[in-house]
Parts: sequence; C-alpha cells; structure tokens
Amino acid sequence: MTFGATFAVPGGYIADDHSNGGSPILARRYALEGFIWLITCLAAAFALAAYVVLAPVAQNTAHGIAILTCLVLLYNQLEFISTRLLLLPPLCTRKGLIQACLFSALTIMGAMLLQYWPLIFIFQLANLSPKIEAPASAPVPAPLAST
Repeated sequence: MTFGATFAVPGGYIADDHSNGGSPILARRYALEGFIWLITCLAAAFALAAYVVLAPVAQNTAHGIAILTCLVLLYNQLEFISTRLLLLPPLCTRKGLIQACLFSALTIMGAMLLQYWPLIFIFQLANLSPKIEAPASAPVPAPLAST
C-alpha cells in the first residue's frame, strides 16, 4: 500500500514538456504534505509490524528493518539538516565551535521532535501499556503405553 501510494500522489504529476515536469501538481500544498505524513506513518507501521513478527525468529533482520526505517524518516528531513550544516561555518565564526555545534544539534533535534512527536507518542504508549501474558497451555496427555 505504501509503495503504491508513493507513486500515485493526489492530483497527479506535471507533464514532462512543462517546467518542473514530473513533479507533483499539488507540490508545496497542505494536502500533499498531509499525504506525505500519512506515507511516513505507514512506513513506521510497517517497521513496527515487521519487528513484532520477525523479532522472535530473526532478530537481526528485525533490527535491520527498524534501522532502515529510521534512516527513511531521517531522509525526509535531509533538506533541513543539510541547510543547518551549511550554516554551521558562519555560526562558528559568530558563536564559537562548541556553541554553534550545540545550537545546530538542538535545532535539528527540536525539528525532528516536532515532526515525529506522534510516532514517539504511539511507540511510548505501546511500551507503557500493560503486558498481556500468554495463556497457559493445556496439559499434554502422556503417551499411552503399548502392550
């Protein structure tokens, strides 16, 4: 579903013979931003479902999927992060290396927290919810002795 939704954006694409051909018609509009947020949530839901299913039997694969999903979510913020890093040298000149790095790191972390607070809330809510123990299995009858 996520894969199909990525290529079937609402409104379609601008024709190739126009400027910015191939980009979404609704680019930089609130509706498209909401749609992209929905793909982000679906990616997180996929990662969580894959982790729950794979963790008991293939823990390395489950961890790999979780890490790759985090990288995808970071990729959504790539433009913001690269802009902050480009502004780091002038900021170092003004404030000094340590203050500039601290300021940039806090700004990036704040933006990420602002962007992904719903996901953080959902995962923490799942972590804090009461754990349900597996039901006790029925006793296995002893094999009959053959005579």
